[in-house]
Amino acid sequence: MARGPFRRTAPGLALLAVLALGATDVLAKGGTIGRVPVVPDTSAGFASEVAKAEEPFIAQLEQLGQWCEASTLFIERAQVAEALLLIDSDNEKGRAWLRFKRQKDRTWKQTSTKPFFDEKKELLPEWEKRHAEIVDPMREALEPFLARAEDWHTAGIRDRVLRTLVALYPDDEGLRDRSGEKLVDGRWILKESADLAARRRRIREFAAEAKKTAKPAAAALPQKTSEYAACLATADFTLNSRLPLADAQAVAATVMGARLLYEKALGVSTQYRKGLIVDVVANVREGERLLDSHPEVSDGHRKSVRGLTSYWLDRTRLVIAKEDPAERLDSTARHTFASAVWSPDVGRLFDAPGWLSEGAGMYLTHALLGTRLTVFVKETRYADDSVSRELADGGYDWVLTVKRLVVEKGVAPNLRVLTGLPLNSMTKDDGLMAYGLAAYFLAGRPEDLRELLARLAKGHEFHEALALSCNIDVEALEGRFVRWLREMK
Repeated sequence: MARGPFRRTAPGLALLAVLALGATDVLAKGGTIGRVPVVPDTSAGFASEVAKAEEPFIAQLEQLGQWCEASTLFIERAQVAEALLLIDSDNEKGRAWLRFKRQKDRTWKQTSTKPFFDEKKELLPEWEKRHAEIVDPMREALEPFLARAEDWHTAGIRDRVLRTLVALYPDDEGLRDRSGEKLVDGRWILKESADLAARRRRIREFAAEAKKTAKPAAAALPQKTSEYAACLATADFTLNSRLPLADAQAVAATVMGARLLYEKALGVSTQYRKGLIVDVVANVREGERLLDSHPEVSDGHRKSVRGLTSYWLDRTRLVIAKEDPAERLDSTARHTFASAVWSPDVGRLFDAPGWLSEGAGMYLTHALLGTRLTVFVKETRYADDSVSRELADGGYDWVLTVKRLVVEKGVAPNLRVLTGLPLNSMTKDDGLMAYGLAAYFLAGRPEDLRELLARLAKGHEFHEALALSCNIDVEALEGRFVRWLREMK
């Protein structure tokens, strides 16, 4: 579900701003910072109430699990264990029953994920009786917390309570539905996992439609006589090119296609930056000459973009200085998705946290062009050499690579860190995980993604926007993301 999204205020700076305003009690009592009202954090008190309600049942659940152990009802024992770990992640009985072992570094590692089974099924009626005696009063004590949406800080606690009840009542359709699950072929899966292949295919279809529409539109653009080899003008943007007309039209088609795909994938209407100009030059040297021909550019900005193969000359002028045609179009698409288009509803993708702007930009660019170049992250190596080999194949499904790393190799997504990284601090490993998480939202939860972006555009910080949009915190998001990868076919 740490802060530091690119071009957003870091948490330390935000807190200093609060203190500088003489508002040390704003966070506790409420108020307004910037455009967003500060909601009092009631999570500590809320968590204390939940813990007090759960405490009398911990020993009873452990006794119920021990009875299941003695009765060789291992499926039911696992249900009890899962609930215990949601209450206390270090509960030793729950860890042991789910085959975890403590490592030297004090972390837990699951030694096996083989399915559990029941030996003495004739004891299931007795299980039902014992379960009802302990768990029904527990449900009565905990369910009222689910309705107490006091503020966004408590979303994660409420979600954990809900998952605890789901673990203890795995066949309760109402609880499963509230937990965002769906029964498919006799198995409960996440709603975002249902029909996933079809929804990912739909994004590719959107991309094909966008390309089909944009290519002839770009080819038909009027050309004006100018100092450039080609000058294409639309009602929304102008493209000046020192490359031949066909190259200029390919760039223009990418600008238009990226906008159309963005609108379809997110279900929003967009606009180009007012007065948008795209300058296409042959290489970095020409890009620097173009930069030097604009004395109005500040020294600081001139220094920061000199030598880059793509950059914004000012707020409305994008320069593409890529020699390789595929890289040229990839960079054009990435800048279009990130900054050249914006939506009145969800703002600019560039202003979202780094993982989201990078991951979604790469995912949509690959759908449109078949390329995935990490132009916005640090040039690093992937930690796993097999990943480098897989991703060298432009047609390989990166989401499957993320699944293999997380599900098969046990690499933790660590979303608390990832979602707080500034874009310019991300490595290729971070970019790969961001790609998978963006796919989770784009294909699995597009409506929630749209609401998340809308809240971010209004000034909400990420964790607040996540809680208000999805009713979860980042830890719960990580759990759902890992489960989504497991359920992916």
